[in-house]
Amino acid sequence: MIELVFKSQATPGIIRLLVKSVVTVLGEFLDRDLLYDLRLALTEACNNIYEHAYKGKDGTLELKLLLAPGHYVQFELLDWGKEPENFLDHIKKGEVLPEEPACSGRGIYIMKQLLDNLCLQRKNGANLLIMRKNIGEGKWKVCK
Repeated sequence: MIELVFKSQATPGIIRLLVKSVVTVLGEFLDRDLLYDLRLALTEACNNIYEHAYKGKDGTLELKLLLAPGHYVQFELLDWGKEPENFLDHIKKGEVLPEEPACSGRGIYIMKQLLDNLCLQRKNGANLLIMRKNIGEGKWKVCK
């Protein structure tokens, strides 16, 4: 198991750098075809934290990247912003793409399509979003 922790401000510019850094690390371990999906899911999750937990204001974000070569990649995103309202309802609704002209609600749908597990917990005044993608041995550079 490989564990890396990234801490940063949750602002659009810093989120882009954070995601780019994580994808660069992932590129050392995974075949390229998976990187786009993981980047998109992580970007959606981080942007949701900025927009919903921090309401577009500066906040702190901690991202733990867990790699289990031959098995999975897991992102654990921690923020100290507002607790999401009805997150489980959003997860259930996220199984269906919102109809036009909806202005939001696509992020969870996208994450659910790209990931195998999506879970949100409230712990000690913080939001913890756990996202996991199961990845077989054939997609890992380190398993070949």
